[in-house]
Amino acid sequence: MFKTPVLGVFFIVHLSAISQVIDRNHSHYKAYFYENGNISSEGYLIDGKPNDFWIAYYEDGTKKSEGNRKNFLLDSLWRFYDETGLLSYEINYKENKKDGIYRFYNKEGEITREETFVNDKKEGKSYQYFPSKNDSILKVKKMIPYKMGNENGLAIQYAEDGRIIQLFNYKNGFLTSKEKINEKDENGLKQGLWKIYFPNMRLNVEKRYKDDKLNGYYKEYNKNGELLSAVLYINGIEQENESNLADFDIKYEYFKNGQIKSASTFNKGGKKDGVSNYYNEDGKIVESKLYRNGYLLAEGIIDIKGLYQGKWKHYYLDGKIKSEGSYKDGNKTGKWNFYFANGKIEQTGNFDKNGKFSGEWKWYYENGNILRTEEFRRGVEDGYLEEFDIDGSIITKGEYYEGEKEGEWFYQLNDHLEEGKYRYGQRNGYWVFKHPNGKLAFEGNYIEGLPDGKHKYFNKDGVLVREENYSYGSKEGKWKWFDDSGFERMTITYKDDKEKKINGQKVKYDKEEL
Repeated sequence: MFKTPVLGVFFIVHLSAISQVIDRNHSHYKAYFYENGNISSEGYLIDGKPNDFWIAYYEDGTKKSEGNRKNFLLDSLWRFYDETGLLSYEINYKENKKDGIYRFYNKEGEITREETFVNDKKEGKSYQYFPSKNDSILKVKKMIPYKMGNENGLAIQYAEDGRIIQLFNYKNGFLTSKEKINEKDENGLKQGLWKIYFPNMRLNVEKRYKDDKLNGYYKEYNKNGELLSAVLYINGIEQENESNLADFDIKYEYFKNGQIKSASTFNKGGKKDGVSNYYNEDGKIVESKLYRNGYLLAEGIIDIKGLYQGKWKHYYLDGKIKSEGSYKDGNKTGKWNFYFANGKIEQTGNFDKNGKFSGEWKWYYENGNILRTEEFRRGVEDGYLEEFDIDGSIITKGEYYEGEKEGEWFYQLNDHLEEGKYRYGQRNGYWVFKHPNGKLAFEGNYIEGLPDGKHKYFNKDGVLVREENYSYGSKEGKWKWFDDSGFERMTITYKDDKEKKINGQKVKYDKEEL
């Protein structure tokens, strides 16, 4: 399957890179203090602005954050600690933007998550880890690929023993499909579909189990995706003469006039395997069937050029219908229905003449509840989208125009709700977030995806805890921080995206180090 990476050695070397000591006798040294006399932060000031190495502290003197500035901007590795002094997370910066590895730690000092940022946006693979249990090897729990800040591509979830147990496909931040594989029941017995992959995630082996016994086809592929063998097992027993499907025999039936009536491919075991074509007396193909080792997989018409035509049905190995619809010159066209193995609809919608998604499509959960409705035009999202959880509550609602989000959108995420507008795929206009209790969590305006004007953040009790000001994406004016009682505890003044003052003094701090 897939082996988890080993990151322990790199991590130890990486941490040592930040170990620095502030020279309190240096001419540029500067310290700021709490009312109790303890240092709140210390470092070096150049022309009244913080630069080089800085450390911030909690009021009791426990270290809160430490890191470097270059040309007055956050740079390289920064580390942040909780109130007990334990490392919470660390991140690399470049010119004041997240750029590099972002690591999160638990109370035992173990890495729990790693993300990669490029120019302040998540990029590449993000990893979640199992607790290490004093093991020096990090075991991946989940891998999610990102592109330009959104989930994009194949995400993988693992069991603690390293086997893949679920696959997710994302497109521009939306989940498009998921598949459970390699499952064990409560007694530890293998059940259902199992897959093994090459390191490049191409399929190597596909097999099915029932109560820990092979049951169905055991298929093996090479690195180019070509089928090498397919062997049928029933209750763990290999079926005789079924191991090599590479040896075929074509058998013909004829009309009395000598025209071919049927042409069927048989495997070495004497069972239909491949295409069976059926003809009328004029020599025209009127029906085609696809078999795998005697099992009917699909039926329709394959023309003389090898292209699928007309109405088709595809089947599971047990004979239950898997999908049905029409083809035109090899492309799916018109309405298609896709089914779960239990016979319930999984997906339904239309294809245009070029085989691309068209019109309204619907996806369902296996229990029959609606999962998502979405509209397409020429294969891209164009129209309304609604997504629901398994209980029927709406979790996403919005509209696309030519593949870009447009107009009003609604998201119900795990810990909050988001509402606002898009224009040409970018946030535009007034946005609000709400806590699960319905109280306001955030409000602010965007222009072409960039924050603009006043942005406010509130705690779960509805108390304002932070107020930010932007001008077309740049920090501008006074930013304020408040405690949970609503009392102002700090201000930072920005001009042209640069910190100018803190609490009225010509000093700047990044909000994360306070």
